[in-house]
Amino acid sequence: MSIVTESLIKPELQEYKHLPSGNVKNNKEYVAKTYVSIQSRVNSDPDFEIFYFDKLINEGWVKLGRIEDIMNPSLRGKYFKYRLNGHSLSGAKRGTFRSGGINCGPKLEEENPDYFLYRAFNGCAFSLQLSDILEIYIKNPDKSIMISNYDYSKRADYMDNKLVLFKVPKNETPFPVFLENPETGKNATVFYGKDIYAAERFQKTMKFLYAFETGNWGFT
Repeated sequence: MSIVTESLIKPELQEYKHLPSGNVKNNKEYVAKTYVSIQSRVNSDPDFEIFYFDKLINEGWVKLGRIEDIMNPSLRGKYFKYRLNGHSLSGAKRGTFRSGGINCGPKLEEENPDYFLYRAFNGCAFSLQLSDILEIYIKNPDKSIMISNYDYSKRADYMDNKLVLFKVPKNETPFPVFLENPETGKNATVFYGKDIYAAERFQKTMKFLYAFETGNWGFT
């Protein structure tokens, strides 16, 4: 192992053994040697990725507006999923999906922690550094922490209870962007990015931020 790599490893994060819990009960049809995980299918099959994320959207999963919001105490104990940004020591490429697990939060005794702990679905305890995360998805979080703050006073034309409209997106891709439909209460896809960068740019637009914050939007 190189000196550079060793300097990036935090000793305190190595104390958690990634051992499956004996309390985890698998489906009777589960066979370890032949089982293909959801995580593997999402990362290898674009069609399944679209299907799976549509399923998550319908179940109420959303993307946190800021990575650091996962540290909020109100999200401790919540299930989450995430994508890596390509900078982790694992060598996984940017956009790689991980199934995540239960957010256990940071160590309570640490000040300004830059990582948190979680328990995967097989019972293993993992640590995850914020600097390695591209996106985090969580089911039905507190709306007040789902998006970065934006000073709408800079754009007075958006302060008059304006209804913003989106075209119904076509040409599905693995990078959907969605909002909660004000009429149905369910998540609806409002944009498909050609890649993850396009999806990220769309979510930073004034139109999207306003629609997300106010719920005052619809389809043309």
